[in-house]
This record gives sequence, C-alpha cells and structure tokens, in this order.
Amino acid sequence: MGQSVDAQLHSNSDYVRAVLRINDIIQRRQKNPVVWSDILFWLFSDGKEHAWALNILHSFTKKVIRERRQKMIDEGGAAVHGGDRMAFLDLLLEMEQKGQLTETDIQEEVIGVLAMIKMVNILSSTL
Repeated sequence: MGQSVDAQLHSNSDYVRAVLRINDIIQRRQKNPVVWSDILFWLFSDGKEHAWALNILHSFTKKVIRERRQKMIDEGGAAVHGGDRMAFLDLLLEMEQKGQLTETDIQEEVIGVLAMIKMVNILSSTL
C-alpha cells in the first residue's frame, strides 16, 4: 500500500498486535462450534478483542487511504506509477475518482488484500 508499519522493529505496535490477534480469533472461532453463534461470540472476550482489532485495522487503512488520496491531489491528481504498473491503492483511488468505488469499497479491498497476504505468509512458513 506504500505505507510502512515497521513490523519487525515495532512488533508491539497496536497494528501488528491487531493483525495477529484477529487472525488468532478468526481461526479459533472457525474451530469452536460454541462460538459460531454471534450471541455467544460477543459475550466472550474474543468478541470484544475482535472488535478492538477490527477498529485498529479499519483506522489504519482509512488513514493510509486518506494520506494517499491527499498525495494524489497534491501531485495534480495523477497516480504514481512504478515503471509500467500502477500501485494497487492508486488504481482503487482512480476508480473512486471515476465514481466506480466508494471509500468503504476501497477499504474493504485493501483489508482483503492484506488478509490474503497474511494467509500466504502463514502458509508459506508452514511448508
């Protein structure tokens, strides 16, 4: 996304902890039928931690999207191209300018891609 979180240097940051916790909570919920029910899930501490982690992730992605959008505006509305390819977030912001996406759509796409990257990293480390 063009935003460094320095996860190796700041492994105790809220963002890094949120990513790790939400992955643990999701995996635990998938394996435990007792908390498949939303009512039971939100009654236990995992539900409260899930809400905390999700808030951190959404706040971070909103901040990154807004900073990148402002940078594009400051640079005359042009997306920053790396060689012959456009950065993923720049492509999404360009689609927003054309009315094809909303900020919420962009945020969902970014979170989805980050989640997939995390899962690929987990899978590749287990092979």
